[in-house]
Amino acid sequence: MGGFLDSLVGVAETLLTGAQSSLDEWTAELQRERLRLVCLLGWMVAVVLAGAMAVLLATAAVVELVPPSARIAVLAGLAAFYLALSAGMAVALRRRLARAPLRFSAIASLLALGQLVATAARAARRGHGSPSEPSVD
Repeated sequence: MGGFLDSLVGVAETLLTGAQSSLDEWTAELQRERLRLVCLLGWMVAVVLAGAMAVLLATAAVVELVPPSARIAVLAGLAAFYLALSAGMAVALRRRLARAPLRFSAIASLLALGQLVATAARAARRGHGSPSEPSVD
């Protein structure tokens, strides 16, 4: 019976080693994807800042083109328009964030499970039994 259990532990160990290797590759890919997203976020911030500068200069040009007596009214109207646009975008973003699932919490749970399984396999390989049960010598 000992040979069968040793064989079973060997098969489980091989499977767990393969799973750990796949998990390590997946983790490395996740890190690369995170770096790519951070770079993409940097570019997005640059685009937004450039757009904000363009809107600011366009607003200044419009205010300069109207007669001096209407400049305050035009400036107030544009400010109200920009404020309403910002508020609408904030509400839309808030709704979108409320609907988005928390994907990274599931990933963290899978990583923790993988670590637990790897620890159990190492303990079984050493002959210590499961991590939660004391070994009986």
